[in-house]
Amino acid sequence: MDNINVLISEARIQKRIDELAKQIMKDYGEEDLVFVGVLKGASIFMIELALKIKNNVEFEFIQARSYEGIKSTGKVEITQDFTRKNRGEKRNNHRRHNRYRKNIRIFNEIYDFL
Repeated sequence: MDNINVLISEARIQKRIDELAKQIMKDYGEEDLVFVGVLKGASIFMIELALKIKNNVEFEFIQARSYEGIKSTGKVEITQDFTRKNRGEKRNNHRRHNRYRKNIRIFNEIYDFL
């Protein structure tokens, strides 16, 4: 493995993870979050990001596909959904649409965020 061509440096990735962590904490304050990762490309990135933020984070994973062979179908098919329901906890709120609420962030691949 002597001839590996590094496309994005570790320093650049870490810097971007720090920036995203700060933005998420600014956007969500102390609210709990659910990070949904599309397997398998987002897993390590999503965990590294969660370690940088102060919020409580739950993890969920899904599998999806949009290719047949090397050609895109133009449609995304979920092949494995959440392992549990993520409706959120009931909140005492008079507005009906906010009774069940969770802040969900979906991560696909690390290069989507650089």
